[in-house]
Amino acid sequence: MRFRQSPATFTVAELPLFAPSGRGDHLYLTVRRSGMSTPFLLRELQRRLRLKEGDLGCAGMKDRDAVSVQTLSLPRHAARQAERALRELGVEVVRPERQ
Repeated sequence: MRFRQSPATFTVAELPLFAPSGRGDHLYLTVRRSGMSTPFLLRELQRRLRLKEGDLGCAGMKDRDAVSVQTLSLPRHAARQAERALRELGVEVVRPERQ
């Protein structure tokens, strides 16, 4: 018997501690990705959106070699550009919500 390992073999999904209120200045983007580490994704978004390091947030690091579902936090004003940048990186936006 042989086992084949691929990112689709392993799924990591983040479970939020609370629901967004819908009133904050940040946007929560729940994204699905594989083959990409969390630090790489944050650096790419920061570079492409011209944001400061502290403008982007996430809860922990997710596995690069898995299908990862993760919520990112970023300034609301960068929402449209962020969704475009994520698509270009091959990252699916599952759900956008205001903080």
